[in-house]
Amino acid sequence: MEWRTTITTIAFDGKILAADKQTTWSGRPAPTVKIHKLQKSSGWQAIGHAGNSYHALLIKRWFNGELEKEPTLPTDSNAIVLLVDLNGRPYMSDRDLVPIPTNMVPWAIGSGGDFAIGAMMAGVPAGEAILIATECDTNTGMGVDEIEIKTSSD
Repeated sequence: MEWRTTITTIAFDGKILAADKQTTWSGRPAPTVKIHKLQKSSGWQAIGHAGNSYHALLIKRWFNGELEKEPTLPTDSNAIVLLVDLNGRPYMSDRDLVPIPTNMVPWAIGSGGDFAIGAMMAGVPAGEAILIATECDTNTGMGVDEIEIKTSSD
């Protein structure tokens, strides 16, 4: 049996990194955690992941300094991550493990990302933007997790 996951919604409004809790394993929704605080020594504060969960968790472990060797991910991996650095700036990365600055806040990834960006541009905080995405995207749901992000001015 091949296990596949569907995309999710991760949103960042400059202060909060938020994610829904739904992962769909072989067509069945299940609650999971998709945002994580990272070790300060890694140079990153937090990460949120979407796409193939196994691949995304390997990316998380790499950026958190938990792996000695860089993981090799398949070329068809749909894993994508939103990283926040120690100064509160967002970056994107994928199977290539290269952090690319987005230079844009608000920012969101995943199947409900466009809905979340629209909600945040209208003034809604990241956590509430996830709830709005839940109403619009079948791959987003089961509640919200949030991580407060510190900025260089904190």
